[in-house]
Amino acid sequence: MTSILSHPDYLPYFNMLAGNEPEKILVDSDLDWGQDMNRLSARLHELGAREVTFNPFIMAYLEAGHGFPPLRETDPSMPAPGWNAVSLTVLHATRLGLYDQYPELTLWPDLLKPTERIGASTLLFYVPPAAMPRPAR
Repeated sequence: MTSILSHPDYLPYFNMLAGNEPEKILVDSDLDWGQDMNRLSARLHELGAREVTFNPFIMAYLEAGHGFPPLRETDPSMPAPGWNAVSLTVLHATRLGLYDQYPELTLWPDLLKPTERIGASTLLFYVPPAAMPRPAR
């Protein structure tokens, strides 16, 4: 029965108690196998995104293989204006690539509400240029 309830997210499903935010229990390859890259690409096209800032957990040919718009690298201290995608594994397991560096730095995805969630592994944020938050200290 739980397999049916997890459709279409069979790969990241691992526990009924995890609910809609399994990243609060476990991240890494248990959550993200790159299964949401086609969904993210399709959503970015629906939104008319001309570029996206994103550091995926799974390295792939996102532009050529999945039809992504041009990619920019994520800055852990501040989002880029426009569309920003955040892998929950990269956010929680590596602190957007900072790991143990700058433990006092609050990461911007912890300060902003996502525009939407793409599948089980990715948060999507839209940051209007006028609403850019100041860098965390």
